[in-house]
Amino acid sequence: MDNALMALVKALTQDVDRKTSSIPAGYTYLGQMISHDLVPPKANPIREFYAKLNLDSIYSGISPNGFPATTPGRDWDLPRNSYGSANIPEPRNDENVILAQLHRLWQRVHENIVRHGAKQEEAKTDVVLLFQAVVIDDYLHRILQPHVFQAYFHRGERHLGFADDSLPKVFSHAAFRFGHSMVRPSYDLNRGAQGVALPKLFLRSAIPPEYEIYWPEFFEIDPLRRPQNSMGIDTSITRLMTEVPTGNETSVNVVLRNLQAGKGLPTGSRYVSNLLIGDNSGAEPYPKIDPALHLHRVANDSVQVLGLKGDKLPLLPYLLLESELQGLRSRLGVLGSLIVGETMQNVIRTANPSVFQGGVYRFNMILNKLSGACKTLIAKTQSGNPTELERISMPAIISIANIKKE
Repeated sequence: MDNALMALVKALTQDVDRKTSSIPAGYTYLGQMISHDLVPPKANPIREFYAKLNLDSIYSGISPNGFPATTPGRDWDLPRNSYGSANIPEPRNDENVILAQLHRLWQRVHENIVRHGAKQEEAKTDVVLLFQAVVIDDYLHRILQPHVFQAYFHRGERHLGFADDSLPKVFSHAAFRFGHSMVRPSYDLNRGAQGVALPKLFLRSAIPPEYEIYWPEFFEIDPLRRPQNSMGIDTSITRLMTEVPTGNETSVNVVLRNLQAGKGLPTGSRYVSNLLIGDNSGAEPYPKIDPALHLHRVANDSVQVLGLKGDKLPLLPYLLLESELQGLRSRLGVLGSLIVGETMQNVIRTANPSVFQGGVYRFNMILNKLSGACKTLIAKTQSGNPTELERISMPAIISIANIKKE
């Protein structure tokens, strides 16, 4: 066991005076769903991997007749076999009851579009485009620094030189693991199931009715009911993430696993320094960063952070510290925003279908790609003309899933 990493795990999981972010708790699990779509487990013959945000985590293996049927009267739960295992191409999306029901929510959007007249392939295209739009408009818009978001998604800029056809390790092995700091130690699932401790949510089997999600607890749906917030994006991670149940009475230390994955990556301070000078001398090129992006180091060897000199912080803890200082726990800092922003621009821009057109993204530009059935459902969620809609959000997606066929 690496004693230095274990000491860092202990420092990250003190659970002392933890603070929440301003981000509703549902976005923690939307981020997890995005991650599972982009980074399959090491061995999963069901899925192919193209580093594209195309929802193959939902659609791999779908039949011409759609998704497998759910148990009658249990439409909130995933389709399951007789042993209770989820009949989905991405088993990790059944790791906990929140993520499982979020996966099912997107299935229901597809099924509702079909019920309103679209063919299966049309509905799949609709859902992929809607998912990409929500990721940009509602997820990345919240977590990225505003000027970085504008650069990547409204001006089509690129700054880090990431390849189009693969995920950079600084993203998959460090930056996009920031969501683990957002995990709450307990959740209010509905009016009856309040304060359910995190370990109880890892069922990996049929979800009982008392755990059916009431989505206003997780997203800004009801103006009279503020959803619970995620924990802050910072250097404090709930201790429960060191003993996440995996089934068969075993558990995994997710915090340690994250730090082990990041070994071999540059420290946060080194990464920033390389970008500031434009260091192309090594195997990994570092284009010189545009000063207008306001990138600067947030830690150096004169300060102690988590028991380490600031310039020795591994990339993930550095990015969490940057979020704490620059993003006020509710956004990533500049470096984290650049890594996540450029990667997500790549995996959406190069996907097929894609919401990007001409190198930029506008939601109203993709409406002509959607089926008539999907446009009808969108119109029902809006008070005006859907062609004038500039953004789409998770509350709108939940409304689409819940609209009844007339």
